[in-house]
Amino acid sequence: MDSRLYNSLRGEFVWYPKRGVGYLPQITKTAYDKAYYDEYKRRGKTELGEKINTLRATLVDKYLLEDEWVLDIGCGACDFIKKRGHAYGYDICANSQAWLLDNNLFMDPYSDEMLDVKALTFFDSFEHIPDVSVILSRFQGEFIVMSIPIFNGLSHIFNSKHYKPEHIYYFTEYGLQEFLGHMGYDLLQSSWAESALGREDIGTFVFARKA
Repeated sequence: MDSRLYNSLRGEFVWYPKRGVGYLPQITKTAYDKAYYDEYKRRGKTELGEKINTLRATLVDKYLLEDEWVLDIGCGACDFIKKRGHAYGYDICANSQAWLLDNNLFMDPYSDEMLDVKALTFFDSFEHIPDVSVILSRFQGEFIVMSIPIFNGLSHIFNSKHYKPEHIYYFTEYGLQEFLGHMGYDLLQSSWAESALGREDIGTFVFARKA
C-alpha cells in the first residue's frame, strides 16, 4: 500500500478497544469488476481454494440438512455455491450477478424475501458491508456462518495485510462475538482451520439465533 494512503487511512480509522471493534469509513470505492471476478475465479481453482471451499461446505452441512438452502453474501466467483449446492448468492460484482442470474440463484438480501434460507454465509465479506444490520433484520433463518480476519489489537490491525480501504470493520474475537450478540445471535463454534491451511489471521465462526 502507498505510504501516503496508509497514513491517511490511519487518520480516519476509529477503534473501540473495550468493544474490540474498529471502523474505517469508505473514502475510496473498490472496483468490483471483471478483474476482481477473474482473480477470485483463479483462486478458487487452486489447491488452497479447493480445500477452503470443501471446508466451508462441510461446516455448513454440520448444521444444515443437505437440501436446506443458504444465501452466500459476497459470493465472488461463486465457488462455495458450486461446491455445496442448495445455495443462493449475492454480490455487487456484475460478473458474479450474471452467473447467478443465469443459474437462477441470485437473491438480493436487501429486497428479496429469504423465506427458505436457513443460513447466511459471509466468507471474506462481512467486513466489507457498511451496515449488515439491514440484512440481518430481514433474515428469518437460524444460522450465520463466516470466515473473517481477526485481530488482537490496534497494532495488529495497522500491520496486517487485511488493513485496506475495502475493509470497513475490524474485530477481535471477543468484539465479533459481542457485535453479533447485540444483533441476536450466540456463538456456536469457532475455528482457525483456514489459518491452519495458510491464510493469515482468518477465523471461522458459526452463530445461531438466540432462543
